[in-house]
Amino acid sequence: MQPLANGKGVQERLKDKLIRMIQNMPPTEVDKLTIKLTGDGTCVGSRLHVTHFGFVVITDKWRTDDSILAIAKVPEKYDAILEVLKDLIMDTQTLQSVNVNGKTFRLQYVQI
Repeated sequence: MQPLANGKGVQERLKDKLIRMIQNMPPTEVDKLTIKLTGDGTCVGSRLHVTHFGFVVITDKWRTDDSILAIAKVPEKYDAILEVLKDLIMDTQTLQSVNVNGKTFRLQYVQI
């Protein structure tokens, strides 16, 4: 995990986490993965509110558990979230496929 640009949280790059996840998934003939982006706010204790962002990988046959990409101490407001998610937004715009162990997986992103 790396610190966020605003210093109010931590993040992991989508590509790095996705490659590790694919390396651990069961063998598959599937070459297209659907990446469902998620986010939610939660209270830790009585005074600390954080927002976490993550993803789930879905295929025709299975689905992974939620995987956290970033945790930030920001309100659930559009402008605050947009600033925190700059790297993730850039990753989803540029990362259209990933090669793992000689196999290329095409990526399709969906949001909830």
